[in-house]
Amino acid sequence: MLLSKYFEVVNPTYTTFMITPHSSCRNYNSSTIAKTMSTIRHRIHKEEKKYVVETKMKCVYMIDIYKDDVRFYFVVPTMYKTMVKEKLSATWPTATIEESEEEVKFNSDSVYYTLQYKKNDALALNVDKKSNVLLNNMLNVIDVMEQGDRITVMYNFAYTNNWGWQTKAEQTQNKYLNNIPIPKEPTGWAIGLNLLYKICDFLDDLTNKLIGANVSDVNPLTELKNALVQNPKKLSNESMHKRNDTILGLNIGIVSHSDNKTRANQNAIMTCQSFRSLDGDNKLEYYKCQPNKYAANKIGVEESSCLLQLPGRDLLQQHKINHVNVLESKVYDELLEGIIKAGKSTYKGNTVQTYFSQDKEISNLPFILLGPMGAGKTFQNTEYAKDVIEAKQGLIVIDYIKKCELADSIKAITPKDRLLEIDLSKESSLQAFAYNEYHITGNTVFERVESANLHQQQVTALIDAVYTGDPLSGQMRKFFTSAADVVLINDNMSLRDVIRCLENYDARHEFISKVPPEYMVYLEEQIVMLKQLDDGKIIKTKESGEDGKEVIVEIFQGDTRYSKIEHIMDRVNSLREDIRMRMMFNKPSCDNIDFSKAMDQGKIIIIKMPADKFRSQHVRNVLVTFFISKIWLACNIRGAQQDSLLPYHVLLDEIFQAPTAYNPLSNILRECRKFKLRLGFTAHQLADLGELQSGLKSAGASYILLQGTDKANFAYLEQEFKQFGFTVDDLLNLKRYHSLNLIKCSKGYSAYESDLYVK
Repeated sequence: MLLSKYFEVVNPTYTTFMITPHSSCRNYNSSTIAKTMSTIRHRIHKEEKKYVVETKMKCVYMIDIYKDDVRFYFVVPTMYKTMVKEKLSATWPTATIEESEEEVKFNSDSVYYTLQYKKNDALALNVDKKSNVLLNNMLNVIDVMEQGDRITVMYNFAYTNNWGWQTKAEQTQNKYLNNIPIPKEPTGWAIGLNLLYKICDFLDDLTNKLIGANVSDVNPLTELKNALVQNPKKLSNESMHKRNDTILGLNIGIVSHSDNKTRANQNAIMTCQSFRSLDGDNKLEYYKCQPNKYAANKIGVEESSCLLQLPGRDLLQQHKINHVNVLESKVYDELLEGIIKAGKSTYKGNTVQTYFSQDKEISNLPFILLGPMGAGKTFQNTEYAKDVIEAKQGLIVIDYIKKCELADSIKAITPKDRLLEIDLSKESSLQAFAYNEYHITGNTVFERVESANLHQQQVTALIDAVYTGDPLSGQMRKFFTSAADVVLINDNMSLRDVIRCLENYDARHEFISKVPPEYMVYLEEQIVMLKQLDDGKIIKTKESGEDGKEVIVEIFQGDTRYSKIEHIMDRVNSLREDIRMRMMFNKPSCDNIDFSKAMDQGKIIIIKMPADKFRSQHVRNVLVTFFISKIWLACNIRGAQQDSLLPYHVLLDEIFQAPTAYNPLSNILRECRKFKLRLGFTAHQLADLGELQSGLKSAGASYILLQGTDKANFAYLEQEFKQFGFTVDDLLNLKRYHSLNLIKCSKGYSAYESDLYVK
C-alpha cells in the first residue's frame, strides 16, 4: 500500500513583496504585523480521501543594503499573501507595496552571521516604538561600504507553540530578579552556581531549625546565600509584557558579500554590532555560521516592533534611499475633474491635474492663497480668473495693490463684451455713495417701507466704516437711521441726500413733506426724531406796507442743532477731505453701475484703486467696504428674484489694508454659499486676515501655501496636514513655484503638493 494515496506533504510557495518607503512612514504599529504572522502555521487537513500535511511556514523581512540603495522585502506564504499585504498597508499606509518577481539570491562566496539572545528568551530587548535607532545604526554601514558590496539582514519569523510559555517565563524572570544566572543555554558555570545556591538554601534552612531562632549569631550559610543574590535587579516593562505576550520563533541572519573578503566580514560585524542599540534585560550576540544555520530565538509580538521598521524622512534623505516623497500624496478622485485648476500633483510617477471641488455644497466655499512677495500669487490668481472666465462664470476683482497688476493681467484675458472696468483713479469712473441696486418695490406700503429700511441698513453700515476715532452714540445713530428711513423711501437717493436731511433744515422738512400719509404709521417715530434737530430764530425786518408806511415783519429762519449730530458730521467731513471721495459723495446716483444687473449679465467686474492715487488707509477702508457691501447687496437681490444663480467669484488681495471690511465679510462668510458667491483671499500670512481666520476655517475654506510661506501658517493648519503625513519641514523644503494644498472636498480635506506653473 502506497502512503502517497492517503498522505501528501506540501511545501509552501512564497510571494515576495517589495516595499518602497514613504517619507511619512511611522513604525508605531509595526507589532501588528508580527501579530498577524503569529497566526500563520502549518496545517493538516483532509482533501477528499487524502490527508494533506503542510510543512512549517515562515515569513521573512529583509533589508537589502547596497552602497547606493537600500531595498525592503517581505516574503510570505502565497496562501496568506492577501492577509499580510492588508496588514502591511494598514501599518505603513503611505508606503508602496508591490509583488516582486525578483528572487533574492546570494553569492556563493558570501559570509554568514547570526544573532542569538545572550540570556534566556524570557527576557526582552529594549523597545522604543518612536525611535528608528536600530535602523539608523544599521544603515551607517553604508558609509564604509564600497561599490559592489552588499549586506542583507533577514528576520525569519515562524509560528511557535505558546503552551506553558507564561509559567516558564515567569519562573525564569524570578531567577533573573534574584541574580541567578539564566543564559540562553545553561553552561557548567551557571549550573554549578545554581546548584551551590540550592545547597546553601537547604543547609541554611536546616541549621536555622537545629540551632533555633533565639541564637543571635548570624549563620555563615545565610551570609553566603545572601551574597549569591546581592543587588536584586528590576525587570523592564518590555520583559514584564513579554511574559504575557504571544511568542514567535525568530532567526536573524546577516549575509555579507564583497570582492574583498576582509571587508565582507567587517561590514557584517559592523551590522551585527548595530543591534547593541537594543540592549535591555537581554541582548543579542553574534557569531559566524553556515548558510541557513541561524540561531533560534523566541521573540514577543510587541518586542518584534524594534525589528520591523521602515526608515523615516531623515534616513531616507541621508542615505538617498529610493522612496515615495511625502509630498507625493494621492489626490481624491473628486479633485481630478473640475473647472478651476489647483495645480498639478505627482504621485508614484504619475502627474495629474487637480481642481477645486465641484460638489454643489463645496464649490462656493472660500479659499486662501498664502505666500511672500514673488511667490507667484498674481500668476495663480490670474490662472484662477482665466478658468472662471472660460467657464462662463462671473468674477469681481477689487485691486488696490501697487499699480493694480492683478487687475490688468485679468483685464488682458477678458473678452471686451464681458469686461466692466471701474478705475477709480479716473473721474469718469467714480461712483456715487449710493446703493442704486435697491428699488422701491412692493405691493403694499409695508413692503415698500421694508425695502427702504433694507437700503437704510446698507447706508448705515457705510457711515460706520468711516471711523474717525469715536463711535456713534446711540442717539446719534438713531438720528442717522431716522433720516435714512425717511429719505430712502424715494428712488435714486444717496448718502449725500441722507446727510442733507440731517444737516439742512429746509431739506429735512422737504423730505418730511414728501412722506405720503399712508406711510406715517411706519415713519411717525422717525419724523418726530428728526424734528428734534430743528433749531432757528425769528428775524425782524422792516418792509413798506401797502399804504407806504413802514411795517416790521417777523421771519422764522430754520437751523439745525449740530451738537446732536456732530460725530456723524465728523465722519462726513472725513469723507470730504479726499477729492475723489468728495466727488463720490456729491455725485448723483443715476450714473452708478447697478451691480445686480451686471452680475445677471455675467460681467467680469474689475475695480481698480492704484496705490499712488489711494495712499490713505482710511480711503481704502471706506471704498473697499462700500464695494463689498454693494456686491453682497446685489447677491441678496438676485437670490430673492432668481432660483438658479450664476456662480460669482470675488478676489481680494491683502484685505488687512481695509480692516473695516472684516465685519461685513464675517457676515458674508456664513451665507455666501447659498448665493453661489465664492470669496478668494490672498495674503502673506494668515494673521493678515485678522478676525476672519476662524470664520474662514469654520466655513470650510481651502488653503494653498506657496513656497516660502511662513511656518506660522502651517502651525495654524497643522492638525489638518498631519492627517496626511505632512510636517512643517515639507513646507520649508518646497521647490520654487510649488505649493502645499489643503483642498476642501466631500471627504473632508485632501492635502498634497502641487506645481502651479506646470501647464
